[in-house]
Amino acid sequence: MDPKAIVAWLVGAGGFGVVIYWLMEQVPWLAEMPPKWKRLVSVVGLPVFLAVITYAVAVWQGYEPTPADWQSMIVGAVLYIVTAVSQVIHGEKKLPEA
Repeated sequence: MDPKAIVAWLVGAGGFGVVIYWLMEQVPWLAEMPPKWKRLVSVVGLPVFLAVITYAVAVWQGYEPTPADWQSMIVGAVLYIVTAVSQVIHGEKKLPEA
């Protein structure tokens, strides 16, 4: 699978949610977190981190236009962040309460 297909899958097919929930179950220190922290990391931390990395790869590979200035860069990253967070927001209801 080439980088363009991976970026398209992450952004368009619910891939962010799949990757984040896989990480939350497979990475021991994430899986062992208390429920409150697990919710925070799965709904905010990992989606933001993964979205910014994905946006950077998309710009680097030429799939997204190169930002003209820092404001354009922030707007582009925020679009990816909103997409990632929206894919995992249901985790607040799915994960057990502390």
